[in-house]
Amino acid sequence: MSNSQVAHGFSFILTASVFTAVFLVISKSLLNGVGGKLGTLAFLGVSLTYLLLYLFK
Repeated sequence: MSNSQVAHGFSFILTASVFTAVFLVISKSLLNGVGGKLGTLAFLGVSLTYLLLYLFK
């Protein structure tokens, strides 16, 4: 669901997925009953991955 200009390959998608999974496990009890949780966490995972790649280049 990311643009090819943002997600540069399989490693980017895998890293963003790992971050999203960690966020999901952490927030499972915090955001119980809140709608749109998975989309928000996916956005955070992609944003964090993009930020880390931008900082390390």
